[in-house]
Amino acid sequence: MEEAQEFLQTGNSSGSGTGVVIESNIITFAEVSKHNNLKDCWLLINGKVYDVTKFLGDHPGGSEVLLKAT
Repeated sequence: MEEAQEFLQTGNSSGSGTGVVIESNIITFAEVSKHNNLKDCWLLINGKVYDVTKFLGDHPGGSEVLLKAT
């Protein structure tokens, strides 16, 4: 259980821009938490990591909503 809490699988790695591509396909919580600003924003959703940086300006609630979730 500790390992499941420490490591996360990445989201879509097909290159479509919706996921984070990483060689090992495993990202730590510590790594995700570093990506928490307007120029580099990752979210953890249902055990998958998404790079939502390009969508910050398009979110109906504004970028602040997504940044609070990081």
